[in-house]
Amino acid sequence: MAKNTVDRKSLKEDAVQDSIFRLIDWVYRHRTLFITSALALASLAALAVSLQYMKTQSRLEENLAFHEAEKLLDAEGKDNLTRLNDSEDAFKKFIDSHGESPLAPAAMMQLARIAWDTEDVAKSERYLMKVLEHPETEATTRSLALSSLGTLSEFRGELDKAAEHYKSIQNDGFPQLKSYHLGRLAAEKSEPNEARKYFDEVVKDQPNSVIGQWAKQLLEYLP
Repeated sequence: MAKNTVDRKSLKEDAVQDSIFRLIDWVYRHRTLFITSALALASLAALAVSLQYMKTQSRLEENLAFHEAEKLLDAEGKDNLTRLNDSEDAFKKFIDSHGESPLAPAAMMQLARIAWDTEDVAKSERYLMKVLEHPETEATTRSLALSSLGTLSEFRGELDKAAEHYKSIQNDGFPQLKSYHLGRLAAEKSEPNEARKYFDEVVKDQPNSVIGQWAKQLLEYLP
């Protein structure tokens, strides 16, 4: 995410400038939260897709392999890094054996989240791109992969690239996810009117959702 340096002392009594500064500061300080939330949400959606598939298919070996890889993420008696590494190995083996499965995109989403948790941003991005390329990726998982790619681009300060990813999001599974992200980008670019337009749209359409609450919080910082 591009850094914005503003001298607080120079703002004095300019309420508009001060509001913009507070918004930029809030977005910048919470950039990791946005990325982590996006990847966590994406992995949960992938899990939902995988559970639905497991209930409707009879490929027992494939389903069990995926389930065992997921269980390793919550294995007791191991430290967090060991759990992540063990789960990563299991998901990689799953993809090697079942790469054409409808469960493969869900495994890739989990690998993207594990890569982020182990601070390997480049690897996380590669797995998310593989999700988009996989022929079995359904609409909801595709939108969440694009959301995650956008936030990773923001982390690198590539705002134009982030906007491209966000604009490709469809509203099928998560309405207004695109507007929320584009509103954040507008706010970071000190475009409060554009940001307000996007955030108002989110709040109007999704007032009681988590994303609606996030949009309300950011609206409070707009002049």
